[in-house]
Amino acid sequence: MILAITTLVEDHVIGEVSLWLRDADARVMEMGFALLPEVQGRGYAHEAVHELLTSAFDHLAAREVIGVADRRNVISTSFMHRLGMSPRSDDDETSLTDLLVIDRKAWQRQRGSDHVASPTDLIE
Repeated sequence: MILAITTLVEDHVIGEVSLWLRDADARVMEMGFALLPEVQGRGYAHEAVHELLTSAFDHLAAREVIGVADRRNVISTSFMHRLGMSPRSDDDETSLTDLLVIDRKAWQRQRGSDHVASPTDLIE
């Protein structure tokens, strides 16, 4: 699934978020995001990825969501950390990419009291 990020005022595409199934049996999804440089730092990516993660866990029954970033892309890795994602413990230190992950329980803790329980909350 690839979704466009648009502004309400100008109504033009400023980026995208994506979500795809990485492992159907384990219910693992991978996310991606990209934003035009001239609109970065305004909260658009945070809002879009927050909604993407909410959909993954609350509506698509994901058990965990993975994000991958080039190790040189410190901004993307830092952004995923701020979303509550953690480095994958089996991540290869010699790799050129960082692999970060968040599971359903961590996402619910991250969201705090604004979370309304959904039927997928009961899925283990």
